[in-house]
Amino acid sequence: MPAIAFEHVMTAGFAAAVTFRIETGAFAAIVVPEQDASDLIVRLLLGIARPDSGTVAVLGAVPAELSERELPLLQQRIGVVAPAGGLISNLKVWENILLPMEYHLGISQQEMEERGEAALRAVGFHRALHELPGHLSLFEHRLAAQARSFAMQPGLLVYNELLSGLKENDQGRLAGNALAYHRDRPGTTSLFLTAQPDTVRSLPFDQCIVLERGGNG
Repeated sequence: MPAIAFEHVMTAGFAAAVTFRIETGAFAAIVVPEQDASDLIVRLLLGIARPDSGTVAVLGAVPAELSERELPLLQQRIGVVAPAGGLISNLKVWENILLPMEYHLGISQQEMEERGEAALRAVGFHRALHELPGHLSLFEHRLAAQARSFAMQPGLLVYNELLSGLKENDQGRLAGNALAYHRDRPGTTSLFLTAQPDTVRSLPFDQCIVLERGGNG
């Protein structure tokens, strides 16, 4: 069973039906014509948006068919690193790392802290943990968001424009973190979404799908 399957998906934002599959455990990329398309794919994966026709399946579930109670259970299995990081501005960085675990997982405070500390070590983030995210650079926002996703131990990690707009050394750190985490957790699916193919050209993808402006992969 694939980790992600789009079957003849039509919705506002796609000029034509979109069909593709990402295999479970793959280190994969989807190159889109513009960032709006990658944002739309993320919303469809999370069940925030629904297709007008066709089917989106994620980790064995169809988000559009899930109840209000079932959908959050799927969403907690999907880690998303947004272009701006997606940290909550009025929470300290450390609080941002812990919040998804506290909200979704119901594990002990000690386990949350251990997971958070391990994730921060894995990505190499060591500063400003007790400051608000406004003090962080774009690279640091994405680094902290990457740690937050790693701490949740999701089955699917989605990196939306993880590397765009950054210096080469910073791109290398984030990409290296993603690849190391993927290799350390067999069965985890990692998906890069980007409208800037040059930023991911050197990465060792198992699958790379190009969505043309017309739609289909």
